[in-house]
Amino acid sequence: MGSGWPSGVVARRISFFTVPSTNAAREADRHLPHEAPGPRTRRERDSPPASHPLGWMALGILIIAAGGIALAVGHWLYPLGSINHDEQMYVFSARLLGKGHLTLPAGYAPFRPWASGVRAGKLVLKYTPVWPSMLELGAKLGSMRLGSAAAAAASVGLIGVLGRDVFGRWTEGLIAATMLAFSPIFVLQGGTYLPYDFQLVLELAVMLLILSAFRRWRFEDPITRGIAARLVLAGAIWGIACFARPYDALLLVAAISVAAAVAARRQLRRLLAAASWTAIGSAVPIAALLAFNTALMGSPLRNTFTITGPNDQLGFGLRGVFPTSTFNFTPGEGRISLERSLLQLPGWSFGGILLVLLAFLGLWRYRRLGFELHAIVGLGISLAVGYAFFWSPYSIVRLWPGSRTMGPFYHLGLLVPLTLFGAAGLAFIVDRNRALGVVVFALLLVVTLIAIVPELDRNREVTRQYLAVQRMVSNAHLVNAVLFMEDRGANGFESASPFLENRPALDQSVIYALDDGPADLAVADQFPDRTLALMRTELRPGDAMLSPTRFIERLLVKQGPTVSLRFRIVNTTGASSVVSTLHVGPIDRAVVLDTTSSRRKMYDVTWVLRAEALKGVRSNSVHLPASGGTVEIGADLTSTGHPSDQYQRVYPYSVEGGRVRVLAPGRGRYLFRYRNPTWLNQDVGPTLAEAG
Repeated sequence: MGSGWPSGVVARRISFFTVPSTNAAREADRHLPHEAPGPRTRRERDSPPASHPLGWMALGILIIAAGGIALAVGHWLYPLGSINHDEQMYVFSARLLGKGHLTLPAGYAPFRPWASGVRAGKLVLKYTPVWPSMLELGAKLGSMRLGSAAAAAASVGLIGVLGRDVFGRWTEGLIAATMLAFSPIFVLQGGTYLPYDFQLVLELAVMLLILSAFRRWRFEDPITRGIAARLVLAGAIWGIACFARPYDALLLVAAISVAAAVAARRQLRRLLAAASWTAIGSAVPIAALLAFNTALMGSPLRNTFTITGPNDQLGFGLRGVFPTSTFNFTPGEGRISLERSLLQLPGWSFGGILLVLLAFLGLWRYRRLGFELHAIVGLGISLAVGYAFFWSPYSIVRLWPGSRTMGPFYHLGLLVPLTLFGAAGLAFIVDRNRALGVVVFALLLVVTLIAIVPELDRNREVTRQYLAVQRMVSNAHLVNAVLFMEDRGANGFESASPFLENRPALDQSVIYALDDGPADLAVADQFPDRTLALMRTELRPGDAMLSPTRFIERLLVKQGPTVSLRFRIVNTTGASSVVSTLHVGPIDRAVVLDTTSSRRKMYDVTWVLRAEALKGVRSNSVHLPASGGTVEIGADLTSTGHPSDQYQRVYPYSVEGGRVRVLAPGRGRYLFRYRNPTWLNQDVGPTLAEAG
């Protein structure tokens, strides 16, 4: 295979942390050449690294620590979730799996989580059920956070064993496990319900099995010593990884395939045999993925990831989660994404830029490692370059504060080469001068602690904002209620309260529904015994333009053959002309109240909404169009030579069976005139007040 080990490593493999047990051994160790790896004999290549109980004990401590840290971070830092709104989607999916379902009826749409869409009469979730099944397993054992903690713990354990196997001793393995366990980006991910640590587990397991198989492979002999079993198992785990996150899995197999092709370029038949065993292992999970896609999306090659819209995919052009929120993703922005992610990652790893320097040192030391080096470095290159073709990493580094709060989490897999070769670099220093090695490790720790403080503060600020919304909902004292929310549905990925999510069965005191105008009345009919309320935002005096006030108000359904809406209009601008307006469908009405008005002058107005057409009625009585829509009632205040100030209240309505139904109070808004005039949610009470 062309791989090699540092000279003398095999002879010293049983030495834990390279501490010789006798003076003679210490003297022998002093004369071992550490600078460059030497070629390994067949016997050395085929032999697995020797075990050592203290190594396993130390790794076990790190595994427990990683799991414990994940649980602590989840409960302390993310009690209501992180800034990444995908979390609640995985939680919802896990709960749905717990009920024995993959989909919901299309009629569930008003209550759906944002990362979902309707197809063929079914509500389909965006993300596959692999990681949610792990969360649900954790829930069965006591808490979904156990699933996240297990993923963090397994990642640390696997990279420790991988480091031991690749470099031939526990020193590098344990250092790598420590570096991963205490990297800020890894620590924060472990506290969430996000799948990145779990995907790292799958990638590390595949890497460990493949490298183990190749290390034991005698190219001139038939497959022996469990190599086929390792390859089949690696294929099965890779298939699961592909089911969970196909693109990550493809980037992984690309790196390993290139490394294997280079290492076995003169053994094509053996290489094809290895690929065949791996493919056999992947057959079942890949078949499950194709069947899943066919059942939910109608095609084995169409992934549920596109259920929210065709623009959420690889490549350049219009990209975004929903067709209503896209931007033009260009190759230049892909390059920016790559550069910024790579520049940010050291600040989210153990030791920052010092770790990068150590990784280069370790890479130089093991530059003749062969297949192992090509596979590990290739994984880093594959992930870095591959994600330059996906719009979302660009989004988190430029369009929203995702990378400032949680780091470049799409590139979490880059910690594999960074920590493995960083550990090799630190081990090289320890081998030369143990005191210097301790100093370097201490510097790494100090840099990490300094870097993580502002990162934790930014996450705590997100949690404080969530807690403020939670208190507002609690203070509303809603019991047996439906709470309509503006930021659900396609706007849910930008919601200020992603933690307010339904259970699949809607068996909860407060049900959260999309505020969708006239459709709200259909939801009200579905739950006639529930209180209705609306969470919305509006600009109030003293608010910044981008920081409106969030509040909850109770809703009332007014109904009858006619519905009267009464208002008091106040001239708050000193305009000379005051007009009351109504717009509904094709109907526009205007009633001039005064043409010589003055500041603070008041006018009482009543608009009558009718289900049936009548003759000889007043101009402020309107026959509503059939079915439903919204009624916009406004006040226009105009001064000579100036555009009017327009205030409105918007009411969802429906007409059915000779009755008008109107959802009140109306939602206030103001026409903001700057370049392209746009309506802003605003407190219009001082100008256009409802009078009962």
